[in-house]
Amino acid sequence: MVLKLLFPGSSACLLALGIAGLLLFCPKLFRKGKMTLLMLYGFIILYWGAVSAFYILSRFRAPVIPLVTIAGGGFLTCYLKSFRKDRRRFLNLSALLLFSVWFVSYANDFYRNYCEAQVMRLVRPAGTMLPAQKGFPAVWLDHGPFSFGGWETRELAQGCVLDKSFTGSGNRAKWSLFSPVPGTLICRVPGSNVQVIELKSGINEVVASASGNRAVLEIISAPAGAGAVFDRQRNYSRSRCNNAVLPGEWVVRLTAEPAEKTK
Repeated sequence: MVLKLLFPGSSACLLALGIAGLLLFCPKLFRKGKMTLLMLYGFIILYWGAVSAFYILSRFRAPVIPLVTIAGGGFLTCYLKSFRKDRRRFLNLSALLLFSVWFVSYANDFYRNYCEAQVMRLVRPAGTMLPAQKGFPAVWLDHGPFSFGGWETRELAQGCVLDKSFTGSGNRAKWSLFSPVPGTLICRVPGSNVQVIELKSGINEVVASASGNRAVLEIISAPAGAGAVFDRQRNYSRSRCNNAVLPGEWVVRLTAEPAEKTK
């Protein structure tokens, strides 16, 4: 409550000052007699690590803000002193503060928009595979969760063909399609019968057959404004629209269902 009164709104100001302080005092960590400073860093790093591993929510970081504020207070003291005594150091600390503000407020968006697709392609080139469990089939997917952002839509025009390849093999695909209003979707898998599906407003899951590691869906007609959902934060070059490579991956799940369930 006290912090809210002193710094109304988000905690970005405190976090920016705190990170600047943590970076500023890093060289002093292992000097003799600096055990209290080492403990401060240890508590902050361990807490942040625990929160990142289990609960990536803003409210869970609240207990660590007082510790970060200590580092921020130390930075602010050095910053104000340098303004009067050492202008060159003042400029260096100003640059450090600007970096901290960028890191707190914009680094996550920068990573999501410009780096995440490349990083995921490097660390998880095969996409995501959920192994089969009792009562549930194996699932393959290349997209990330909706809560992480990056989901967009590609309009469903008459005659367009959605094509998705996977590293696994299955027989049923669950396509995510968005419709702004309720309406009728007419589609088909090449070589199969036409499907008539009633879409509701919002994101719909359309189930269609798949063949091996490939899922294809041809759109015959769709409600106005309806679109297929793709994730621009994943890009394995395994998704196409009318034979053109998509700048992301279709939000599709490929499953290996038992034969009796696909009839």
